[in-house]
Amino acid sequence: MSIQKSTRKIIVRSFGLKYLEHYPRLPAVDSKTLFFMTDVRFLPDPCQNIPKPGDDEEVYQKIINQPEISRFLALETVIVINQRAQYVHVADFSTLELNYFCYAGYHRSVAVARYIHEKLKETGRGKNLGQLELVHLTKDIRQAELNTLS
Repeated sequence: MSIQKSTRKIIVRSFGLKYLEHYPRLPAVDSKTLFFMTDVRFLPDPCQNIPKPGDDEEVYQKIINQPEISRFLALETVIVINQRAQYVHVADFSTLELNYFCYAGYHRSVAVARYIHEKLKETGRGKNLGQLELVHLTKDIRQAELNTLS
């Protein structure tokens, strides 16, 4: 019993609760999708007043190098790589969705999603599952909002 590599995928997604009205529904979860949601609002936002997103290199480094965030990322990486990515194989799921959200979906969730996506690429977990996708669902909405304020 095995699914071909090309039919499996991991989607790493970031979004902000503030903008979910623009996306009334996240993509539908079916019986072949393993879906995880992680709330990262408890993490400090060291870039709260910086009008650049969490995947901007300077902002990204500032976020992931915060001690509290760095500890969280170390634990989350172990959980994702050693446990969640394995579930797809064991239970014969075709898709693993890892969703990270914060209030605006602009700094913390974007940086966390990018970090996890990069770790999956580094370890080869994404290759083992076929496609590896990174989606920032609400980052562009926040960017447009900031542009109109300046």
